[in-house]
Amino acid sequence: MSNSKQKGKTTIALMRHIRKNHKIHIKGSKDKKDLLNMGYYHGYKRYRFIKSRSQTQPFVEFSQIKAIHEFDTELKTLIYPLLMKLETCLKNKMIDCLVSNSNHDIESIYREKMLGYQDYEQGTPDYTKRLRERLKLRNMIDQTIAYYYEKNPAITHFIHNSRSIPLWAFVEALSLGQFGEMLKPLSKGYRLKICRSVNLESSSHNEDGRLLESFVFALTDLRNATMHNGPVFDASYRQGGVPRRIKRYVVNETGMESITFNSILDYILVLLFLLKKQGYKKRELSKSLTMFKELKEQLKSKIPDSTYYSLLGNNSDSKIKDFTNFL
Repeated sequence: MSNSKQKGKTTIALMRHIRKNHKIHIKGSKDKKDLLNMGYYHGYKRYRFIKSRSQTQPFVEFSQIKAIHEFDTELKTLIYPLLMKLETCLKNKMIDCLVSNSNHDIESIYREKMLGYQDYEQGTPDYTKRLRERLKLRNMIDQTIAYYYEKNPAITHFIHNSRSIPLWAFVEALSLGQFGEMLKPLSKGYRLKICRSVNLESSSHNEDGRLLESFVFALTDLRNATMHNGPVFDASYRQGGVPRRIKRYVVNETGMESITFNSILDYILVLLFLLKKQGYKKRELSKSLTMFKELKEQLKSKIPDSTYYSLLGNNSDSKIKDFTNFL
C-alpha cells in the first residue's frame, strides 16, 4: 500500500477542475486573482448554492459566482453599522431602566430583578424553566467577568479596587446573544418596562414582555455571521425558527404583506424597523434602504433570474415599497 498522501491543487489546477467538473467558464489571470481573493473552499464552493448544496445554482460563468460573493460582501458592509447602532441603543436603554434610582451593580441587579421565575407557580414547568435560565445567567456572569479580567479595562479597574462591577461595565462586554440571555430571567415588570423604553408596546403581541427578547434572538445569528465574515446573502445562518409573534407584530406595524425571515431582505427591513422605533430619522433609514435596492438591482443584472428570485423572493419590490410607505 502506498504511503503517499494526496497533494493540494494549485490555483491553476482548481480552475481546470472548475471548468471540467462544474462546467463553469473560468480562465485567465483576472479570474485567477479573483478566485484567490475569494477562496475556493469557503468562497467559490459556498457561493454556488443557496442555503444547501441541494440548491446548487445553474451558473455557467465564474462572473456569476463572483457577483454573489460581491453582493454578500457589500451586504455585510451595509448591515454591520445598523446592527451596532441597534445593539448599542437596546443595551443603553436596558441599563437605564434597571439602574435609575436603584442599585446599579450587576450583583444587585441579579439578586433583586432577575426573578422572572417567581411569575409562575412553584413546581410548574414554566417555573423550572425560568429558574434554570436564572441559574444559567449566574454562570454566564461569573464566566464573563473571569474572561474579561485584564482584557476589559473597566472590569479590571473595579476588580482591582474591590468594587462591585456596575451594570454598564458588564453589559459593555456582552455579545448580542448574551444580552438576550440577560433579558430572559428578568421579572415581568422589568421586561415590560424595557419594552416600553424601546418602543415595543403591544397588548396583543407582548403580554409577557418578551417581544424584545424575541427580536434580539432573531437577529443574533445574523450578527454572528456578519461579525465573523460568514455568508449572509441567503439567510442560511439562521439556527432556529423565528417566533410568529414578531412576524405578526412587524406586519401589523408596517403594513407589509408578510415577513418570513427566509431572505436577507426581511432581516434588513426588521433592522430598519427597530431603528425607527429607537428614533432614527426617515432620511437615514431611507439611505440604507436605497443602498440595498441598488445592490439587489446590480445583482439582478449579473445572475440568472431563477437565482435572483430564489434569494429575494418574487415580492421584494412590493415589500420595499410597503416599508418605504411605513417610513
